[in-house]
Amino acid sequence: SFFVFCAPLSLSKPPLLDIPNETALYKNILTSVQPSKSNFQDAVNKGYLAVVNLRASGEIGSWNEKKY
Repeated sequence: SFFVFCAPLSLSKPPLLDIPNETALYKNILTSVQPSKSNFQDAVNKGYLAVVNLRASGEIGSWNEKKY
């Protein structure tokens, strides 16, 4: 699975979330593999505004992000 975290454009670089394989692509874009529930809360606390889940429709994760 692949996730994209979007922060405000006003940031000079995206805050890191301590997720495996996270990569800052642009000043407000961070990509990563499957985040944990605590990573989602950390993203909110650090100002991220949106998360795009690019997981294939048939792929099942370790927990249901939609419910969180």
